[in-house]
Formats: sequence, C-alpha cells, structure tokens
Amino acid sequence: MRVVWERLRRHPGALTRLLFAALMINMLGIASSLYTIQVLNRYVVYGVTGTLLTLTGGVVLAILGELVFRSVRLSLAAEISRDEETRLTIGLFGLLLTAPLETLRQRPVEELEALVRGVEQEANTLGAANIAALTDLPYLALFVGIIALLAPSLALVTLLVMLLLVAAGWFGQRRMNVPVRAWHAINQRQSGLLATALRAPESVRHFGGRELLMGGWSQVVHEAAHIRRRMALAGGGAASWAQALQSVGNVALTGVGALLVVDGRLDVGSLIGVNILAGRAFGPIGRLVTLAEAFKKAESTLRAAREFARGVEPESESGSAPTACRGDLSLREVTMQWPGRPVALIRALSVEIPAGTICVVTGPNGSGKSTLLALMTGLMRPTGGQILVDGIEMRQLAPEWRRRRLGYLPQEPTFLDGSLRENLLAVEGSLDEERMRALLTSVGAGRFLAEHPAGLDLALGHDGREVPPGIRRRFALARALAGDAPVMLLDEPTEGLDREATTQVYGLLIELARRGKTLIIASHDESILQGAGRVIDLGRRGGGS
Repeated sequence: MRVVWERLRRHPGALTRLLFAALMINMLGIASSLYTIQVLNRYVVYGVTGTLLTLTGGVVLAILGELVFRSVRLSLAAEISRDEETRLTIGLFGLLLTAPLETLRQRPVEELEALVRGVEQEANTLGAANIAALTDLPYLALFVGIIALLAPSLALVTLLVMLLLVAAGWFGQRRMNVPVRAWHAINQRQSGLLATALRAPESVRHFGGRELLMGGWSQVVHEAAHIRRRMALAGGGAASWAQALQSVGNVALTGVGALLVVDGRLDVGSLIGVNILAGRAFGPIGRLVTLAEAFKKAESTLRAAREFARGVEPESESGSAPTACRGDLSLREVTMQWPGRPVALIRALSVEIPAGTICVVTGPNGSGKSTLLALMTGLMRPTGGQILVDGIEMRQLAPEWRRRRLGYLPQEPTFLDGSLRENLLAVEGSLDEERMRALLTSVGAGRFLAEHPAGLDLALGHDGREVPPGIRRRFALARALAGDAPVMLLDEPTEGLDREATTQVYGLLIELARRGKTLIIASHDESILQGAGRVIDLGRRGGGS
C-alpha cells in the first residue's frame, strides 16, 4: 500500500480532489442507513405514505449523487495512474537506451527484460480502481462515529473488528515477503530459458539442447507452481481471515444490538442501520487485505526497478562539438577490466593513429579487439587511461558529435526495429533514395535489394535475423558509411562474406583510404593486414584474457 500513497503524494492537487470526492461518496453513502432507520422507525410505525415517498426520493438522489462522485473519483485516479505508469515505463526504457554499455552488460539481458515487463504488468495492480478504493480509508472514522452516536458499545465492536482486519492484512503481507522474492528470481530464470529457445533454435536442435532446456524448464515450472501456491495460500489465507472476521463482526453487532433492543436502549431500525454502516466500514479494509498479495508483488517489482535506476548514470548528451574533425586518434595507457575479472582485457595500451592511417587491430579470439573498437567509438568507457580524438578527451565530446564523426561496423550487427530505410535515415537524415541505393550497391547488397519486393522498406525487426547473415553484414556496412564519417571503425568487415562480396569490400576500403579516411579495422584477413600502415597486436602485447 505504501507505493500507492507515494504515487498520491506526488500529485497533491489530484489527491485533494480525490479525497473530496471520497468524502462526498462516503457522506452520501450514509443515506441508505438513515433511510432504513427512518422507514422502520417512522413509516412502519405511522404508515404515512408521503413520508415513505419523501424518504425514498431523497435516498435515490443520494445514490445517484454517489454514483456521479464515484465516476469522478475513478477518472481522477485513472489520470494519476496513467501519468505514473507512463512516467515509469518510459523512464525505465529510456534508461536502457542511455545507460553506458558496461553498466548494462553487468546484468543478463533476460533480467532486464523481466524487469521492464514486470513494471508493465504491475501497472494493472496499481491501477485506477485500487487507487480509488484506498481513498475511502481516511473516512472510515466517519461511519464509526455515527455508530457511536447510535450505540457506543456497537462502535467499540466495529472498531475492534476493523483492528483485527488490519492485523490480518499486516500478517498476510509479512507472509508474502519470502515467496515474492522467490517469484522474481524464478521469473528471471524462465526468461533466460525462453530467450534461449527463441533466439538460438539452431543450437537447441543441432547440439542436443532440447533435453537440457526441457529439464530446466520443467524444474522452473514446478518451482513456479510451488511459489504460486505459497502466494495463493498466503493471500487466500489473509482474504479468508478477512471474510471470517467480517462475518464474526456482523454476528457480534447483531448479538450485542439485539441485547440493546431488548433492553430498550436501541430500536430495530437503528440496529439494521448500524449493520449497514459497519459493512461500509469493513468493506475498504477487507478489500485492502485481499489486495495485500498484489500490492506486495508490485512494491517488490518497483523497488527492483528503482534500485536499477539508481545504479545507472545516463550518458550526458552535452559536450564539446568542434566544427571539424581531422581524424587523429590517441590512446594513452588505455586499460579495460571487467568487474569480477582478475586480469585486464586490455592493459596500458598507448598508440597514436594519425588522420588517414589504416590501422589494423589483430589478436586471438578473446583478446579484446571488439572491445577496443567499442572504446574508440565512445560506446564504452575505459577503466583506465584516455582516448582522444583530435586531441580532445573522448568523454568531453558530445555523443551526437561522436556518432556523426565515427562510423562503426560492429562484429555482430544489430538493427533498430524498423525498415532498412529508417535504419539508414537514423544515421543520416538527409539521405535520399538514390544515395541509399548507391550505398547498398557499393557494399554488394544492390542485387538483393533490387530483387526483394519490399526494397528499402524491408523490415529489420528482431535484429534483422530474417535476412541472410551475409546480406545483414552488408546492410550494417552501408549504415556505417551513411554518415560519410572521417573515421571508420570496422570490426571484421569481410567476415562471413563470399569471395565476390569480399572483393567489393577490399575495393571499398581502398576507396575510403584514397579519400583520406582514418580506418581502424579489427581483422584476421591477411589482405587487409598487408595494407595496414599500423598494426595493434593485442595478443603480442599480452593484454588479452
């Protein structure tokens, strides 16, 4: 429940209106009890039809008024809920887009996916209906006070039952702590297994993954079912206690009230009215108890999201933006060491790469070639040392300036969820269709593009995995060239290409060199190594792990 009140406190104006609407709802809700008392004590005794019609007309107006205020309250709660859900889900996704790569890579992708999905799912729990219901709680004293005016002893019984209901809810939430934590852990394991089944179907089928994954999935499903049973027992137990306590309260009110009626200190109409008022008082607390499980899960999910957000420092979009870029790069004592790893992947690397140089980064697998290129694009930050572009420290440069001056082909190309056209325009918004087709032809993808019915509108969702790997790599190379950047960082540009495409890439590299581009290429290709003016051998330097 704390998380709901936190939401309400962030909207003081809406909270004031909500509480006023709740006040009117509860004030008008008293009308039905007063109607019962008056009908039984006046009309039944005196039989005046006009009295009955007047009382009935008044209570109908009160019910209609209550209905109007309930609609208003629900609309106000929906506005708060919608604002909070939008702020949280957009903000969390925004963090994923702006967090430094080294921060994101400390957590499994499946864990981050489960976190975002969990926040979206819990938005229903913290929706308008539940927010609106909680605003009844401050006015429960109103019903107890009216009961006290009619019969103080019955007010004490009502108050005792309410306290017992609160205690049942508190104990129910305490019992939910352990299974809720286990539920989040099991969700992450399920996400990991599901991701493997969907993203690596070839490995699953060819390398005996079916038995391994089925075994893990069966275990996880059984554990999840066990946890769900524990949560259901805890939540259901609290709800059962709440229902039982309300029934006991009604019995106690009726029994004590009957004694008062017989003793002449209370009339029958007032006794029935007290039961109606007590029901209005028990209802919000009973609902709160039944929601304890859902609120606890939501609170745990949102706490995890906030902890993640606190640990992320988004990349600043500000920084230096020189008017020109020559293409000089300097690495000074650059070190990269992953958290928890005893040996640095790259250690104290210093090298000067003048503008127009063809620099090849080589070394065995795992020596840090791809990591070094990611550092030189500014996508990752070294744990030690400096990287300078034209004499300016990389971290001082505006990210947008870096993106436009440093063309990049990653080893494992991924794409934005959109068309090929949209992916190219995201890099350089001024590209026209003719220029796009020329870029794609220069990397050997012209024939594929001409033969595909979608052309430039080819969808590249799911990282473009529906496209053949070789074509996907050519698309990525065209994207790297789209901005005509003075510095090109290319990670294995000929990997996975056939002879014809490889020859085209060689010609492209020669053309880029002739145009004075600074080329930094991670490659094992002997032909590319032969054309290098400078070589960084990470294996020979002993910087790999």
